[in-house]
Amino acid sequence: LEHRPAQGFTAYVEWSGPPEDRELLFSPPIKALWDVNPAELARPIEIVFKVDPSGRVVNVWSPILDDSGMIDEVQMTVLQYRFAPLVSSGTEGGSAPAEQSGVLVISAAEETP
Repeated sequence: LEHRPAQGFTAYVEWSGPPEDRELLFSPPIKALWDVNPAELARPIEIVFKVDPSGRVVNVWSPILDDSGMIDEVQMTVLQYRFAPLVSSGTEGGSAPAEQSGVLVISAAEETP
């Protein structure tokens, strides 16, 4: 589930539970990264989020403290992400989970020769 949120950056999602292959349907560019030099990124940016069964991101937070406000802007963009809806398993009593949690990891893209 890798994508490019801004030029020079790559991002991927790590799900905390099944389904681990939930498809990313929409990811707008993260404008907060446009003025950031990827080479100066000290460590990857990690954004924790929750997605409802319909695929809408309903909550985001980050363990990273940031005085510049960039992390807040990244979190606001992640709220616009959309994922594939979850469907029930079709078995009796089977239903889709209420929410799914994941971590969006953003890092500098590796140079390709």
